Amino acid sequence: MKKKKKGFTFVELLVITAIFAVLLTIAVVYYNQAKIGSRDTAAITAMNQLRLKAEMIYSIDRNYNNIKCDGNAEIVKICGDINEKLSPNTLTIVLSTPTGSGSGQYCAYAKLLRQKDGLDSYCCVDSAGGVKQTSINPGNIMDGQCRTNSTYLCPN
Repeated sequence: MKKKKKGFTFVELLVITAIFAVLLTIAVVYYNQAKIGSRDTAAITAMNQLRLKAEMIYSIDRNYNNIKCDGNAEIVKICGDINEKLSPNTLTIVLSTPTGSGSGQYCAYAKLLRQKDGLDSYCCVDSAGGVKQTSINPGNIMDGQCRTNSTYLCPN
């Protein structure tokens, strides 16, 4: 009677190791995608905070001229949060110059990390109160920098 060996053969160990490596690779890919998605979501939330803060400033100043990443301390923090989440992409805030008794307008946008349908995706907020995700680069529309026919609005 032959004595049965205990343990696994070398080939069995290789197969198990290969299966484990494939599963680990799949898990890492999905983890990275989830991490990028969460950074985009946090940046979109911060863009909404920027919009709310801009409206608060507007209600006091009656214009949007202080909506700058180097001005109001709360806006500076929000800008920093957005830039940190979307690095190396950065937030761009475009202000119109008020004319006459006008209050001006603004548009702020940043390129998100995750593409949608193979196209770059942007988050954009504007003085009309919109928070939009778009595949159109707000910096490249008709007149450039969120500007279309003298209005500063996010593209649809």
